[in-house]
Amino acid sequence: MGEDWKQRFRALFNEGVERHKAGRQSPDAMFEEAEIEFLESIGCSSQEMFDFCDDYVCWDDVIYDHVEELQAVRYEYWRGAKPSTYYTHASFDDYLGFLEHQVSSHHERLAADLRDVIADLRIEWVDPVGGASTLTTTDHQEPPATAGELATAYAERMPANPAPWWLALRTAGGEAE
Repeated sequence: MGEDWKQRFRALFNEGVERHKAGRQSPDAMFEEAEIEFLESIGCSSQEMFDFCDDYVCWDDVIYDHVEELQAVRYEYWRGAKPSTYYTHASFDDYLGFLEHQVSSHHERLAADLRDVIADLRIEWVDPVGGASTLTTTDHQEPPATAGELATAYAERMPANPAPWWLALRTAGGEAE
């Protein structure tokens, strides 16, 4: 994704602020389909971006840099040492945020294309080391009934279960060696 998402994100935030001032005061009215897909692709819902713009216009209590920082921890990509090996680090506020991303139209559309080229896929849940990261802990949450069948299926296939050795340390208040 690189840094270009930041330029698009800032432009969309500024456009959202102007649209809000012009009377487009709901997520559906504020954003076009392609803009919603872009937001979903970086883990931001149109409701979340609308709320940022709404708070900026109505309350003047939003600092754009803070808005961007909330989105900046979403994705990082690396090539592995072995040929055709890639790693993605995706971070969400909680497990339900992960599920929301998984069932987004953007993710589902791209996932369909990627199924033909991915030979193996493994999800590894990780936990932050206390004091060394601001990321949230990995904790499974059951999706609400309103999340739909696809979210329920993902929750069954990919439950957020941290490694038992780490969970034992976290529960005891210890740190990894």
